Amino acid sequence: MRRCWIDADSCSKTSRRIAIRAAIQKRMPIVLVSNHDLNIRENSYVGLVRVDEGKDKADTHILSAVQAYDVVVTRDVLLAKSLIEKDVFVLNDFGRVFQKETIKARIVESDFHQKIVTKRERSEKKKKNDLSFAFARSLQILLSIKKYR
Repeated sequence: MRRCWIDADSCSKTSRRIAIRAAIQKRMPIVLVSNHDLNIRENSYVGLVRVDEGKDKADTHILSAVQAYDVVVTRDVLLAKSLIEKDVFVLNDFGRVFQKETIKARIVESDFHQKIVTKRERSEKKKKNDLSFAFARSLQILLSIKKYR
């Protein structure tokens, strides 16, 4: 059975709520992986995995547990690259779907942004709402895919 996985250490609370609602609506199990308490109640569709604190512990768990055609939400482009190689559908919580053809460019872009961006304010509510809508739309599409690659 396909699952939706959330790298909860890298995704916003808003995107986690959107993903939980979407997965429940599609009757797809969703697993949130984090190294801290999320204050989310488990039920028959929502599972929580708490990993030890440390660099990439959640990523390592997700990478070892996913199966082909699962859906993963993460901002970590290096994790996304590894997941894509396992035929997993990957998107970030801004709605960008990662693909084999473009993942190398996304890694370079991510490295570039980390070097030049030291402080970024995201107080523009409209921009935040637009990103939430884009994420919800992209997630719905990936969760609805019946015919696999």
